[in-house]
Formats: sequence, C-alpha cells, structure tokens
Amino acid sequence: MNSSPNDSKARSAILEAYNRLVFKTEGHELRVADIVREADVGRSTFYEHFANADSVFQEAIAVPFRIFASASLEKDYPRLEAMLSHFAEQTIRARTLFMNARIRDQMVNVLAHEYELLLTLDVAFEQERQWCALQLSEANLAMVRQWIDGKLVVDVTRLAQWITKCTEQIQDVVK
Repeated sequence: MNSSPNDSKARSAILEAYNRLVFKTEGHELRVADIVREADVGRSTFYEHFANADSVFQEAIAVPFRIFASASLEKDYPRLEAMLSHFAEQTIRARTLFMNARIRDQMVNVLAHEYELLLTLDVAFEQERQWCALQLSEANLAMVRQWIDGKLVVDVTRLAQWITKCTEQIQDVVK
C-alpha cells in the first residue's frame, strides 16, 4: 500500500488526538469513537491506520520508550532523568496505566521491543536477545512503577543510576 501525504496527516491527527485525550481522561480507557471524534477523521480512516485503540496506545508510547531504552543502555543519565521526570509529571496517568494489567503488559511488550531493536548488535542469538529485552523491560518498568507509586523513595538521579546498573547486569547474563 502506497502512503500519500493525506495518509500521513490522518495518522498524525489520530496520534495527536490520542495524546490530547490521554491527558483529559484519567480514569477510563479510550475508545475508537473518542479518538475519531477528537481527531476529526472517519472510522474507516482510523482503521486504515490502526487496528484498534490499543494499537494507537502502543505507537504513542513507542517513542518515549525508545528514548528510555536507549538512555538506559547507553548510560545517558541526562536523557534517562528527563524521561523519568516526564513520567513523574504524569504521575496520576502513569498510576492509572500501571494499575491496568492488560495495559501494563502492553507497556512491557512495547519497551521489550525497543530494547530488542537496540540489542541486535550486543547479543548474537535471537532467543537470548528476546529474553534479555523482556527482562530489561520487566525489571526497569517495575522500578519505575514502584517509584511512581511512592514505594521506592529515591530522587530521579538515583533511580536513573539504579536503572542503568540493572540494565548492565541483565546484559552481563547473556554476554
């Protein structure tokens, strides 16, 4: 399927609408009807680009999760601290997302995918790369979740250090 500039505009409008709605709605999951209305696109246009609301969510979190994964692997503390600060600024929304097991699983899978893409050069075997990516995602999101919930009381700098140390240790297992 060839993509035209209008396809790109519609896709962007849907993602932008989703992101606006995420910050307006704190207690419920977004429906396709909500996103279509906010994006001012037709349902058929929506379904040309996304399978469902979950697929919009997964694409919306892919970019920040890619930054998070890259920063933790590269020990880029300023970028990792910036991402963690962003999560902290969205504490209420983050808590809501983490409380929903289905959404939390999606978050783990999206972050694992981002780690897996970045680990291709470091880990030779696909099965080890997949395992390592999943462990990195599970462990690091668990720390973020506990921090957001107030169960892990450290400043953003210390959390970034722990995340990079955990990332390093998990990678060492498969080297």
